Amino acid sequence: MESKNFKCKHEEVPVIAGFAATSLRRDMSAFSDYSSLFSESYAAELDSRSKTCYEMIKSGAITSQIKQVTQQMSDKVQSLRLSLNKTEGYLDLAKGSLDIAVEDFGLKAIRTCINVGDTEGVIMKGHNLVTILTRNQAALLAKGMKADFVTTLTTLIDEIATLNKDQNSKLSERSQTTNDNIKEFNDLWEMVATVLKTGKLLYRGVDDVKLKDYTLDQLLKRINAEGSSSAAGGATTGGNN
Repeated sequence: MESKNFKCKHEEVPVIAGFAATSLRRDMSAFSDYSSLFSESYAAELDSRSKTCYEMIKSGAITSQIKQVTQQMSDKVQSLRLSLNKTEGYLDLAKGSLDIAVEDFGLKAIRTCINVGDTEGVIMKGHNLVTILTRNQAALLAKGMKADFVTTLTTLIDEIATLNKDQNSKLSERSQTTNDNIKEFNDLWEMVATVLKTGKLLYRGVDDVKLKDYTLDQLLKRINAEGSSSAAGGATTGGNN
């Protein structure tokens, strides 16, 4: 797998490319005089590659989906906590007629898995609990447990399992998307780095204001500042300004 050749975030690369293309066009006379490499076609290529990388950035959308699934799973797990409390009450009422001791039903183990975020453990131990409850259902029904209690509990655990699978799938998708697209981002970054390096050569000691337009740290500060402004005022930060 190709490793990334830039130190900023993936989503920042096309934004910086937009800044670089804008500055390059503004200073094209100085750049083209320095090297015939720089022309409108070079700036247009920056724009084109930047647009391609923008379209490839799916991590934000996928991350939102992951957050949504995670919240749904958290809600289901909280419902499971409440069901375990009721289960414990029924077991206590029926403890004299169960085929194993109450502590062997595994409620403590499930709660421990919940507390440490071990979703796979919750699912596995939850299914084991359902098996034991089903085996002892007659005794529990005699003590007031509702007829659909075990079925509802089973459905809840199955829903957690489905959400967990969906979450893992989206995490893998986000990781794979980033890995698959790294070459495109590296290619764009190579062009950006060439513009920034040349701009610094041309304006260091000549024009401090323009020099900032070709200094990565300054561009990253600009991105952060515009991002904060957008969050506060509802504006949208544009990459090709």
